[in-house]
Amino acid sequence: MNTATVELTGVSKTYQGSRSAAVAALCDFSLRVESGSFVVLQGPSGCGKTTLLLMVGGLLSPDQGMVRVRGQDLAALSAEGRAAFRARTIGFVFQQFHLIPYLTALDNVLAPALAVGGAGLRQRAEESITRLGLSDRRDHLPGELSSGERQRVALARALLHQPALILADEPTGNLDEESAMAVLGHLRAYAREGGAVLMATHRTDVSADVLVRLRSGATVTDHE
Repeated sequence: MNTATVELTGVSKTYQGSRSAAVAALCDFSLRVESGSFVVLQGPSGCGKTTLLLMVGGLLSPDQGMVRVRGQDLAALSAEGRAAFRARTIGFVFQQFHLIPYLTALDNVLAPALAVGGAGLRQRAEESITRLGLSDRRDHLPGELSSGERQRVALARALLHQPALILADEPTGNLDEESAMAVLGHLRAYAREGGAVLMATHRTDVSADVLVRLRSGATVTDHE
């Protein structure tokens, strides 16, 4: 039986602007993400997708409700505890790649893991690079890579520790269609291997195990 990697229960979040009325990003939202599943949050800008990912990643606290990742209530952890939990449990993939421009592809994969430590990091980084089809680009700087290659470096970085959960925020937003399909394929493969993937996207053509459509505060969940 699959177990829940992510559980959100009755989560609400409102942003209060300094000169504008409060805006409800999420209202009484609940979601369960099983291990081995590829879950997609689909909807336009401003519908709460990124807010949701930030809360699951422990980078933003809900006004109400509970966020659990692998059974851990994130609100029960200190800021330092959440950072340590993230490093062990969650990998992030962003639209803008966030690669360090003066480091090679391999060192970009390796750099965040150095703070966590562990045996055989460089070998695992090389294996992650190879798995993403970048072995011949390992010594190139980000500026020497295409957008698709940069996103695969970012994905290799996220997968380095084989985290329980991948959070992907518009990971195909800056890619051509061929590169986008390659990145989506790698994310689906990771879910098939037992990881959980929660991805936010504007795209309406992404096949997922669970599709959560966010529209103006209303939520429709489809199981494909």
